[in-house]
Amino acid sequence: MNIQNMADSQINAPLLELESMIGFGGQVPSGLKVHPDKQHLIYPVGCTVVIEDIGSKKQEFLSGHTNSISCIAVSKSGRYVASGQVTHSGFKADIIIWDFQTRSMYCKLTLHHNNVEALSFSPNDQYLVSLGGQDDGSVVVWSIARKDAICGSPAQVMSAGLTHTVCYSNTSENIFVTGGSGTLRVWELDVEHRKIRPTEVQMGQLKRVIRCIEMAEDDSFFYCGTSTGDIVAVNMTSKFFQAQGPKELFSQGVTALTLLANGELLVGTGDGTVAVVKDKDSTPQTTTPLAHPE
Repeated sequence: MNIQNMADSQINAPLLELESMIGFGGQVPSGLKVHPDKQHLIYPVGCTVVIEDIGSKKQEFLSGHTNSISCIAVSKSGRYVASGQVTHSGFKADIIIWDFQTRSMYCKLTLHHNNVEALSFSPNDQYLVSLGGQDDGSVVVWSIARKDAICGSPAQVMSAGLTHTVCYSNTSENIFVTGGSGTLRVWELDVEHRKIRPTEVQMGQLKRVIRCIEMAEDDSFFYCGTSTGDIVAVNMTSKFFQAQGPKELFSQGVTALTLLANGELLVGTGDGTVAVVKDKDSTPQTTTPLAHPE
């Protein structure tokens, strides 16, 4: 076979299809999601989004990113999944919105430089808000129907550090919260004038690096997990720091929060511990280290 024939055969060769994947790195913050149908897990591995049936363990794969996935979000209806990636210095990083039902790409959004830090859907699937990473520093609101950006703004003041996380309101399409190193802001979206306006949360003398945010079902409060290892509660109406706890700090910080139906907080920490914390409690109710995978 001559060189030309070899080249032709390589071009016409069928592509290998990914059949299954073993392992979960856990390096992506809040990177393990349960779909609202309670039947599927969604998580990134490398540049692929994995959809795994909880019962049968069957896996499906969403491929389209050109580099490692850095964040992931699922809409409250379950219709959409969004994933953001890192890229090389000087290049723009993609966000992909996937149609969960058809397991296909709905649209690709490209604006942030180098890295997409975090993503969150509005409660009725109208908007997606995204955070850029250290070399970008912006927050952008996207229209899902129009598949383009509505508006953007610097995510924090110049004196603050990087903004790490974003959480959308549960009741309003126009309110979301961002937090990070020395910054915690409540944003209001003005679609008509294509602007987002931040209000700084008044934290008094408390200085924290916010790693995750969880919103109360009625938006009366939101809870912030910190790198210090405590949880900060903020009154949404007044935008004032309201409470802090537990007294016994979690080792290596609070990295994940989920508000349970009974009002308790399920807490994930940097040392692999899972705990349940009662509101206004001084100590965790239960603390369970996670088992390492075989």
